[in-house]
Amino acid sequence: MKEILAKKLFIGEKEFTIKELLEEVLKESNFRYLPDMAKFIAEDIMLTQREKFYPFQLAPIIGQLKSLELKEENIQRISLIKPLIFYLSKKYINNTGVNEILDIIEEGIDIIEENPKRLANLLLLLKAILAYYSSIE
Repeated sequence: MKEILAKKLFIGEKEFTIKELLEEVLKESNFRYLPDMAKFIAEDIMLTQREKFYPFQLAPIIGQLKSLELKEENIQRISLIKPLIFYLSKKYINNTGVNEILDIIEEGIDIIEENPKRLANLLLLLKAILAYYSSIE
């Protein structure tokens, strides 16, 4: 399992891993935990980065996800984003911030592949992470 997905956080009195929260938000459309999870991920990226992370580094992925969301007939092609994730992870191999978000996107794609209409949930999560990250930068 990717390191970021195994990280634990407490929300209220409950303990969750990022992977568990991803499933809750993406599969169940339970947005109650989304702000806490997004903030935790943004802060974690800020603390663990070795190189500066810039949100524009994720533009190719977010652009592809948005274009798939807009075209209903293409939504089934969401798994085709994985080669782009692989490419970006190699391009930014020393950038832990980029790679942590790429790990989250890849896991998110695995979760929503059975119901790609949940792509909007993944995009909402990414926007929240980037908003928190930009605010603490």
